[in-house]
Amino acid sequence: MKFIIKMLVIGIILSLLQFPNVTSAAPTDEEVQTYLREIGWTERELQAYLDFYEVSLQDFKNIEALRKELGTPITKESLHKLLDSYNITEEELNILLARFGEKIQDYTFIEDLDVAIDFYLTHEEEVARAERFFVSMGFEEREAHLLFQHILRLDKDTLLPALSKIQDDLRQVTTNEEALTVWRQFFEVFQLGATVYQVDDQGRTVINREDMLSSQQMDNATWILELSTASTTDVLASLTLNEEMLTSAYAAEKGEELIFTAQVVMQLSDKLYGTRMPQTATSNGAGMLVGLGLMAVGLFLSRRVRQ
Repeated sequence: MKFIIKMLVIGIILSLLQFPNVTSAAPTDEEVQTYLREIGWTERELQAYLDFYEVSLQDFKNIEALRKELGTPITKESLHKLLDSYNITEEELNILLARFGEKIQDYTFIEDLDVAIDFYLTHEEEVARAERFFVSMGFEEREAHLLFQHILRLDKDTLLPALSKIQDDLRQVTTNEEALTVWRQFFEVFQLGATVYQVDDQGRTVINREDMLSSQQMDNATWILELSTASTTDVLASLTLNEEMLTSAYAAEKGEELIFTAQVVMQLSDKLYGTRMPQTATSNGAGMLVGLGLMAVGLFLSRRVRQ
């Protein structure tokens, strides 16, 4: 029994050595503000960045840990070194990023830019195919870029199950009214605000669901669908609607293609973002394991004393 106790104690000591910061403090406000000035970010931008990777400042024991995980700010020297590693010029990089609606200035850390370049060079055709689908629906190429980027940043653990449910509903669609319901579900899971305007000689007015189900309303007017993100009222993309787009047949065809495209984008999202921020979690999990180990030893020793 003494051997078992020794092994348990050794195991706990090793755990403590492996995870020394079971209880760690977060960077101070002053340290964070100094760091933000160094990289030219605002608090809001930092918070948005951390939120995207589902971490917080409390997940870092100090400012150095935050610096290490966020990465190295881009400099001319680091940029040229990165370009050399891919054997491309800065002009070629600008052209590559422009295809996806981005530019070098959109990146703060060289590690993020490295991941993006590798991703875009490796999966350029897959991205282009996804964007071509949005163009086939009537969106402009620039808008297709924006829609792709928007979906790329969505939470796949939430999006994929929701799309699976919509796919089941899509197979039951037989009327135009049901088709509109399915499109509304798509907009919700993609976190997009959707507004339809009627444009005619009288100007531009918002039209409702009932008007959309009446094809007569389209005789002397143009209908415009505008999409915006949930967090802003700025228009992300827009297209001109026609009567075919309101039918159940169109919803069934394009809906299936949209689900497939979104699934591909989510796979790409894993490849693009899955390598970033890999070690940001606190040692809470390790602390729990150590705590459970201590409890087990305590219970074991208590039982031995009673015996």
